[in-house]
Amino acid sequence: MNYFQIKPQGLKLIFPLFICLSFIACRKVELNLDDTAIPVLISDELTGNADCDFNSGTSSCGDGFALIDICIECTACLTDDRLDAYRTVNIYFEALPRRDGERITTVTSGPNYDFQETICVPIIEGQESQIIGFTLTNVNEPTLINQYSVFDNITLNSNGVTKYHKDIVVDDLWDKPSCDDDPKIVWERDPTEDESANVEYIYCIVGSIGDCTLVSTPRSEFDIETAVETMKESYRSTHNAFGGVPCSGIYVSF
Repeated sequence: MNYFQIKPQGLKLIFPLFICLSFIACRKVELNLDDTAIPVLISDELTGNADCDFNSGTSSCGDGFALIDICIECTACLTDDRLDAYRTVNIYFEALPRRDGERITTVTSGPNYDFQETICVPIIEGQESQIIGFTLTNVNEPTLINQYSVFDNITLNSNGVTKYHKDIVVDDLWDKPSCDDDPKIVWERDPTEDESANVEYIYCIVGSIGDCTLVSTPRSEFDIETAVETMKESYRSTHNAFGGVPCSGIYVSF
């Protein structure tokens, strides 16, 4: 008897198994498909507090949004000569579905660099906290300067009003931590499951201000390891160029 003889029906089983094993062996990238595990490494605790005493009188923002009575002070603006002309604050919030920073409102300071505003922000299901950003600008220089940006985590009360108080201090602006060169990437879904001719997606640095990139490539040319390295390089170059981008991660949506 030839112990190495394989019957035709056996070949039908072995060939698909070989294909599957080859795919698993070649694919070295482990995708994070858990949408609730998107990384936020800005601060371990909420730095704002409930000392925001004013009441806007607004009770609801509608479905899918949360209301915030927000108070901002800027001690740095009063003590640092570099900020003499920066009396305007643009307030950004992580937006859906791309999760880059979207400007919610712009406020101008009072004589003591105090800001008060009621804003409605989108709720991102599954995230305990979300990213809020403040960019100080000069009214005579409308171009954003990311050097004067501050980001924070904020916990939203989806069933009521969230009171948030932030004092922007010198350390917030210039003593930012260095970011991890190997950020976590969260995928909305597995790109290999799509059978369309092209692979198309947008990847964004979480909490960034409009820092998103659209990718479209033929499926036959798509390589997931190359795609991941390209995203990480974009993250590294962004953080090297702009000190105002938060240390977070990358989100990929289709």
